[in-house]
Amino acid sequence: MGLIFGVFALCFGIRGLYGYYLMKTKRDLSASYLLPKDVNPKDCKDLDAYCRETQSLQMLMGVITVLYGIMELYNSYVAAVGILLPIMLALLLVALLLVAVLTRKYNYKYFDLKK
Repeated sequence: MGLIFGVFALCFGIRGLYGYYLMKTKRDLSASYLLPKDVNPKDCKDLDAYCRETQSLQMLMGVITVLYGIMELYNSYVAAVGILLPIMLALLLVALLLVAVLTRKYNYKYFDLKK
């Protein structure tokens, strides 16, 4: 079971870091998982401000998810990490909630979304 969660988390985290890279260097939102599915990235009211406010969220989620995936794979195949794995999972869940709340706020601020 650790293989599935570890690989999934690792891939999701790398995708998040790639999205952060594109957002930071090219102001491209196409690889970002912060946008709702029906939103066109070109409809952003202020792309620079949106990127500035959300790129740290993208990086935070990418780094924490990559670390969790590495720790899950290490725990499954190398040695038991003990209490560190549940702590990392709790940290991941807290970060996920924080990113979800702030992303929703920024999406309503910079896109024409109806509440």
